[in-house]
Amino acid sequence: EFHLEDLVEIEIPSGYKVEATAQDVTIRTKYGYYSSSMKLDGNKIIYKRVREQSSGRFPAGEQSDIIKFYTDIYNADRARMVLVKTDG
Repeated sequence: EFHLEDLVEIEIPSGYKVEATAQDVTIRTKYGYYSSSMKLDGNKIIYKRVREQSSGRFPAGEQSDIIKFYTDIYNADRARMVLVKTDG
């Protein structure tokens, strides 16, 4: 079993504001667990990511499900938050 947890705080530079954030993602399968979330706390972006991989042997017939699990994680990890420059 593999477990990785990241918590990152990013300070928003003065003169910028958040225009759009990525949606929270939760994926739970027998192959593992993944979640990511972004939230605003004052002038900080708080990003949290949890990834767990289950140990075990899985039948070859489940290959497409396993590929989907990792593809969904790949896509979630590439979600973006958009900052725009404010007037002034």
